[in-house]
Amino acid sequence: MVVAIVIIGTLSIFATIMASLAFMPVVQEIGYNPEHWVGAVDEAITARDTAKASILSLPIFLIGAIVIWMLLAATRQDYGELSG
Repeated sequence: MVVAIVIIGTLSIFATIMASLAFMPVVQEIGYNPEHWVGAVDEAITARDTAKASILSLPIFLIGAIVIWMLLAATRQDYGELSG
């Protein structure tokens, strides 16, 4: 069971990394193309920076949740089945 949990967790982490890498060109285009932001107000630039920071931190939190799930699933005990 633990082997299956590790394999599923590893594949989930790999898929998360690949999905975040697939969207990086879009984030790069929105964040660093100056022609989009020439006449923008300060609130729009602040929203851009906040969105970029959240897009970059979301995979980190997702990988953390996957690791916590793997730990909890691998160390789960069934107290009713084996006693003593």
